[in-house]
Amino acid sequence: MEKLLKQCGICIIILLAVLVLKDLNIPAVNKALAAGSQQISRDYTLDDIMTFGVKAFETVQGAQAVMVSAVAPGGGIRYGEPIDAMVSGAVSQVYAVSGGTVIAVGESDERGKYIRIAHGKEAESVYGNCKVIFVRPLERVRKGQIIAEYDNYNEQDFYYALSYMR
Repeated sequence: MEKLLKQCGICIIILLAVLVLKDLNIPAVNKALAAGSQQISRDYTLDDIMTFGVKAFETVQGAQAVMVSAVAPGGGIRYGEPIDAMVSGAVSQVYAVSGGTVIAVGESDERGKYIRIAHGKEAESVYGNCKVIFVRPLERVRKGQIIAEYDNYNEQDFYYALSYMR
């Protein structure tokens, strides 16, 4: 709700700015307003909408960079390893790569039993195909805390993604 109110406030500010700039009668501003008005009043075809949708999807899809065990730009947080690489036996411990808050625990066809952790506004990690999960949604975790177990004899590989939010 708070986000919606902020967006409405921004729209009102933009509308007021357009109204004020329109009255100033500046040629460059008038040209930009005319171009914007032309785009709004244009009759769009289904192909136009589909092309825009594909371009928007491609843009959004590229908005996050998936990293594994990386250092954030500017020397920020160093993320730990999510699972022991050289483990003998049937089970591996799964570790939180950094401190954060569990935002989801669930099960899906793609990831099996999974955990999503938000690391502030900087990053989000996802751990999947877990055998047993030890955390709950909204639980705070520390870097290196055991959050799940992975069955080394599982037919599916351990799933892990670290997305850095730009």
